[in-house]
Amino acid sequence: MATVPAQITWTDTTVYHDTHLNANIRDALAFILTPPTAVLRQTVAQTVTDSTYTAILFDTEDRDYDDGVTGGHSTTTNTSRYTAQTAGYYWASGAVTWDNNATGLRSTRWLVNGTTVP
Repeated sequence: MATVPAQITWTDTTVYHDTHLNANIRDALAFILTPPTAVLRQTVAQTVTDSTYTAILFDTEDRDYDDGVTGGHSTTTNTSRYTAQTAGYYWASGAVTWDNNATGLRSTRWLVNGTTVP
């Protein structure tokens, strides 16, 4: 799991050690250059009805990275979920393609911890 680096306040009397430099410069840059990221998609058609919301099942991970360890998505368990491994703000976006016909209602929604996001 990635850790957002906590920076120290430098003073002119600070004795600089490799541990300070690694934690405050190297690790901070590594986090900025490779933040936790996931790109998920579905490669097979899924049946969705107009009577209830249906979770989209993601069977492919183009990227699921969190500091070189297992990210927040599984392709075998709860494939419709992404569970953030690192505290912070996340940006989510997506697209859904519907069959072209004149019956039924089509809509989408996002949920966070089971609650609809306005």
